[in-house]
Amino acid sequence: SGRIGYQPQRSGLIPWIALQRQLAEIAVACGTNDLFEEITNIFELRQILGQLPRQLSGGEYERCALAAALLTDPTLLILDEPLSAVDVGLRTRILTYVRDFQRERKCACLFVSHDVDTVAFMANRLVTFGHRDGVSGVKFGATDWDNWRLAMSSALFRKRREVIFEQLGLG
Repeated sequence: SGRIGYQPQRSGLIPWIALQRQLAEIAVACGTNDLFEEITNIFELRQILGQLPRQLSGGEYERCALAAALLTDPTLLILDEPLSAVDVGLRTRILTYVRDFQRERKCACLFVSHDVDTVAFMANRLVTFGHRDGVSGVKFGATDWDNWRLAMSSALFRKRREVIFEQLGLG
C-alpha cells in the first residue's frame, strides 16, 4: 500500500473528535475494518471509545495513537516512545501484537525508545545516537521472540544486555 503509520509522542489524535469516530474513519479509509475490533479489544480501548483525546490518561492516549497508526495498514511504521505510559502487562501484549502484525503484513518498523528492554524485544537491528561519537550502529542478534518473557529473566539475556550497554558506552 505504501502507507506510513506514524505515532509521535503525545500528539496525533484530533482533540475535538471522539476516538470511536477517529479510529473508525481511519479503518474505513484504509480498508482495515477487519482490524478495528481486534485492535480495540487487544489494546483495551472498548470502554474509552466515546471519549475525546483530552479526557484520556497518558497510557490510554498512547494506545489510541498506536491503534490509529496500525489501522492505516502501513508498510512502514514509525513509533516514537509508543507505550512508555502503559503498564507492563498490557505493554507486553500490545508489543507482541505489533511484532505479529509486522510479520504477517511485512511491515517495517522504526522504533524509537530509551527503554533498552523494549528495543531488545522489538528490534533485529539497533542504531544508537551517542552523545560523544555521533551515530554508531550495533547489530543485535536474533532472539526467540515467542519465548521473550523467559529470555527477559534468563542469565543469557542479562549478559546480552550487559554487552549491548557496554557497546553503547553505557556500561
